[in-house]
Amino acid sequence: APDSLPLFPMVDPEFLSADTLVHVKKNPIGPKLLDHITQYNASIGNTLDSSVLKRLKDGAGLIIAGQQPGLLMGPMYTFWKLLTAVNLSRKLNRIKGFNTVPAFWIASEDHDIIEVNRAELFSKKIIAEPGFKTVSGSMPPVGLISLEEFRHELLGFLGETLPDNTWKKWLAETVAECDFTSYSRFFATLAAELFKDWGVIFLDAMELHRFTMPNLAEVLPGFHGLQTELVNGGQRLIELGYKPPLTDAGVFEILEGEVKARMKCHITEDGFRYSEGVISLTEAADLIRQMPQRFSTGAALRPVVQDMTLPVISTICGPSEMLYLWQIDGIYKRLGVVRSKLMPRIHGTILPSRAERMLVKAGGIEGVFTDNGPGPDLSSEDMSDLAELHELAADLTNQLAELSDIDPRMKNRAVRSVEHHVNKIVRSVSVRRKEQSDSGYKQRQRLREMAMPGGKPQERVIGLLEILAQWGRQWLKQVREEISVSNTGHRVIIVK
Repeated sequence: APDSLPLFPMVDPEFLSADTLVHVKKNPIGPKLLDHITQYNASIGNTLDSSVLKRLKDGAGLIIAGQQPGLLMGPMYTFWKLLTAVNLSRKLNRIKGFNTVPAFWIASEDHDIIEVNRAELFSKKIIAEPGFKTVSGSMPPVGLISLEEFRHELLGFLGETLPDNTWKKWLAETVAECDFTSYSRFFATLAAELFKDWGVIFLDAMELHRFTMPNLAEVLPGFHGLQTELVNGGQRLIELGYKPPLTDAGVFEILEGEVKARMKCHITEDGFRYSEGVISLTEAADLIRQMPQRFSTGAALRPVVQDMTLPVISTICGPSEMLYLWQIDGIYKRLGVVRSKLMPRIHGTILPSRAERMLVKAGGIEGVFTDNGPGPDLSSEDMSDLAELHELAADLTNQLAELSDIDPRMKNRAVRSVEHHVNKIVRSVSVRRKEQSDSGYKQRQRLREMAMPGGKPQERVIGLLEILAQWGRQWLKQVREEISVSNTGHRVIIVK
């Protein structure tokens, strides 16, 4: 894949081998937790069929993916995660000795509303403006934020934006029938309808607190050791050339009142500071056991607690997740918790059939992204006057820099201005000349905009509903049958 696409860092080939997953043994889901999962899924319209229930009762391990409950299912990378979990589970279940079920963890306790309250459909954007100030660190979990007041606006947006074709009525009615009581319920009911025959179990983070928080309470007294492991893991990433994504293991308190908020608890050598004062870590652990709905984990401890609570044998990762899951490896080792194996999600670019011939002419996807497809390159002679312009600009900025009797700020502004405008002119002229000399240039630019809308990877901009609005529900079945999890490279998917 070209460097301009998101790649997965530090993927150990061993993690991609089905044989290694055999050695991940977890205790099966207990009766109370299984009852909860069954009832929750029924409440969102995802009644578990007998085959899934049998697998779970027989001790199935989970292939789990997760994401915040983005509006209208969020960008395509959310779908790619779910598809990876489903197809990896199907692949493993064909191997003797494997019993797995795909699962999707809805991060309902996440409180960054700006990450979930917007969607893009056919280049038109919609934002569900919250009725409170979006102040970092003091916003409610998205599982407590209602979408009821936004229902009319959202349905109106779909009516105006969806193309008038066979699928418009189905998509609009599907969204209209969702549960708007919260972001997480809306996401869950929409996903349950779209993937009702995929055998996926959905898990809501906040709904699971009575099962997960006792495990947080168990590890909390040793928090300072876990924080040390987090820092050490960050240092290992720095040595490998990566920026550590996490700085704090993190425990949060969820305050319900006139103004709901998820606030970070400060944990120091003096104790555990929360809304009512400072207590010891042991006392905090007891409080969490007594009031599990009031507390939640941060990004670092969430996967650890998840692996302690559920029989997860493989966790599906995006690029940034892969980094922080590597960073917390020492936490698992210190706690003696069997961690799930990491599997990078499918990632790809979807193009219509008309783009296939254009893609060939452009020299393949790499030619599109690098703009090095077939076509005449401009010779150094063609560009000589622009090179001379750069030299003249460099002479001018050097002379300006040597002036000692003017305001330094004025001099610096003048130098930056010359450099900026000359570079802008050179780029503009270069593009125009390339267009005139290369008949394939505009074609590659059109393809690039399809694959990188606004200069961003398609899977981070376009949502699943935009794909379904063009190719319908049968596309889901087709992509599930035809996309393999074996290839970790970037896919170019041509829809016939």
